[in-house]
Amino acid sequence: MTSNLTILFLIAHFLADYYLQPQTVSEAKTKRYAGVLLHSLIYMALFGLICILQNDLVLPIGMVVLSHFLIDSSKYLIEKCIGNKEECILYGVDQFLHLAIIVVAAGSARAPSTASLITTIPRPYLQWVLLLIVIMKPVNVTFKKMSAKYQPTKSEKIVSPQTSDGLPSTRAEAEPVDGAGAIIGNLERIIAAVFICSSQYAAMGLIFTAKSIARYNKIAEDQAFAEYYLIGSLFSVLSVMVCYWIVFSVL
Repeated sequence: MTSNLTILFLIAHFLADYYLQPQTVSEAKTKRYAGVLLHSLIYMALFGLICILQNDLVLPIGMVVLSHFLIDSSKYLIEKCIGNKEECILYGVDQFLHLAIIVVAAGSARAPSTASLITTIPRPYLQWVLLLIVIMKPVNVTFKKMSAKYQPTKSEKIVSPQTSDGLPSTRAEAEPVDGAGAIIGNLERIIAAVFICSSQYAAMGLIFTAKSIARYNKIAEDQAFAEYYLIGSLFSVLSVMVCYWIVFSVL
C-alpha cells in the first residue's frame, strides 16, 4: 500500500496535465515549443504548492517536475519528426512514464518529520478525490485518443427507412449540444463508481438503459454510431471498474 503522498502526487499530476491544460495549451504543445514550456510552468506551480505544505519534499517534487518537462519535450520532438501517425501510442507511453516516475519519486520520499496537512488528511478522502478526478476528463481524453478511428463521420442528413407515404425521405439532423456528451459521460462514470462502492453491480444496467433511450433513434438508424456508442459505453464502465480497483486496492 502506498502513502498519502503518492495519492496526492497523482492528484496534482492529473489536475495539471488535464484540468489545468485547456485545449488551446494542448494544441500549442504540438505546434510550438512555447506551449511545452507554458504547460511545464503550470505543472511546476501546482507541485510547488505541495512543496509549501511540506518543505522536505523538494527532491521528489523536483524529480517529478524535471522528468515531466523532459518527457514532454521528447514527445514534442518525436511528434515533429513523425507527425500524428502514432499519437495514441505516444500518448500512452507519455502517461505511463509520468505515472511510473511519480510512484517511484513518492515512494522514495522520506516520511515527514513533523505532522502536516498531507499526513492528517484521511486516506479515503484522498482516494475518492483521485478517483473522481481520473474518471472524468482523463478518461474522456483517453477514449478520444484510442477510438479516433472508430468515430463515425458527421452527416447532415439521415435517411428514414419508413415514412408516412412509404417512400424514403431525408430530414435534417439536429446538431448535438457542444460538450453534452462529455458531461453525460462524466455523470455516467460517477454514478457507476457509486454503484460499485455500494456493491450494486446490477444497478449499473440502469446507466445503459437511460443512454439507450436517449439515443434510440440514432442507434436504430446509424450502424456506425451504434457501434461507436457501444464501444464508448463499455469503455466508460470498464474504466471506472479498473480505476476503482487501482485506487482502493492497489494504491
